[in-house]
Parts: sequence; C-alpha cells; structure tokens
Amino acid sequence: MTAGAAPPFRADRIGSLRRPAELEEAHAHFERVETSAEALAEGEDRPIRTAVAKRRHPLS
Repeated sequence: MTAGAAPPFRADRIGSLRRPAELEEAHAHFERVETSAEALAEGEDRPIRTAVAKRRHPLS
C-alpha cells in the first residue's frame, strides 16, 4: 500500500479505550514494588485481550 492510499477496509477512529481499574491497580502495585514486571505485563495484556474479544464478538 502506498502512502496516502486508502486501506482495503473501512475504519473509524473514535479515540482511546478507557483504562480499567484492574490496569490502574496493576501499575500501582508495580510502582510500590509489590509485583514483578512479568505480573505487570500480564495485568496489562488481560484488559487488551478482553477489549479485542469484545470488538470481535460485540454481542457476547
């Protein structure tokens, strides 16, 4: 695809997703050195997987 060419799909940019409380809590635990970087990464990935699943299957 060349610069400026339209993508082969339609997408509307509507902004960022809100950060769930679970993510804020994971960051707070990491900042207080109560959890590892691996646990933080999992705490970040879980809400992303949930959001993607909701976009794929909006009625479930």
